[in-house]
Amino acid sequence: MMRRLSHLAGCCCTRCASSSSSSDASEEQSPLHSSTHQEDGSNNSDGTNPEGTNPGEPEAILEEVFEARRSLTRPSTMSSTAGNYTSDEQSNRDETEDPESLHTYFQGLENSIYDKYRESGTQRRRWMEDANEPDCSIARSFLTFEQLEEVYDLEGPVSNPPITTIPDWRLMGLDPDRDCLGFDIVDETFVWAGFTALGLIIIEAFKRWPDRNGHNISEITQAIYTRDHPIESLKTVFVNTVVNEDTFPFIREHLYRESNGLSWPASGTQVWDLDRDEESFDMLLGTRIGKFVCYLVLGAFPRGMRRIARVSTTPAHPENGGTAVHMRFEIEEIA
Repeated sequence: MMRRLSHLAGCCCTRCASSSSSSDASEEQSPLHSSTHQEDGSNNSDGTNPEGTNPGEPEAILEEVFEARRSLTRPSTMSSTAGNYTSDEQSNRDETEDPESLHTYFQGLENSIYDKYRESGTQRRRWMEDANEPDCSIARSFLTFEQLEEVYDLEGPVSNPPITTIPDWRLMGLDPDRDCLGFDIVDETFVWAGFTALGLIIIEAFKRWPDRNGHNISEITQAIYTRDHPIESLKTVFVNTVVNEDTFPFIREHLYRESNGLSWPASGTQVWDLDRDEESFDMLLGTRIGKFVCYLVLGAFPRGMRRIARVSTTPAHPENGGTAVHMRFEIEEIA
């Protein structure tokens, strides 16, 4: 039975919102399921958790991430990109080894990861842009909120808060006069917390446990949005306060670097698109949060009709060293 946490409406979270997103496509079976891809939440396909933490129960996870945001500190599992990919090989390395060799070793790991981001993001961008691009495993989703209610005990929106209750709404460029609905949904298979308004989805927390046989987060997100708005109206997806160990370190350490004329935490918002920096744009789409939004677009619209045109990044809490990042994805029609 799903339990709603109405007292959390209007808050933002960190770990849950941004540690769950899409993985590479693979076969999945679920009730009312129209897609053939799998989004792995914060777990790998083998059931392990790449953050190195126990997934726990949904309510505990959600409370943990809200507490993390209230304290304005990153979870203790946060580390550099290289640190997330340590292995037995590294632990067995000679402690007296030349530091320069270690630097080269870790740089090689990072470059390998970034290559995967680029390949993955480029592929998904091409799937969105061209209906004839082969091997797309993301099918259209026609899941509705009413169908979700048949499987989960959903009760509709829990609040109708003003945009001004959302932390950093000014930094995110939100219209304070826009009417929005708040949702806080906790089920044994997924967690989703955020807001919807005409043309806009704001996601504060989402997580899915793939081993518990539920719907993909992109499908759930689409169903929540289309409860009140036609999918054709969707223009913008915000993912608020991202600390995902895959996406956030990449942005902080790779995009915000001297060769890009940036340093972390920069003030204001940086826009990434194909015209300005195709490589960085595609790599953003290849991170877990980027993949999630790609899957949302591919499931919501016929291929070749809509694409992600721009991704904006805004450091969160720059006064504390930038403990997270806000991400804004702009969706546009393809001419």
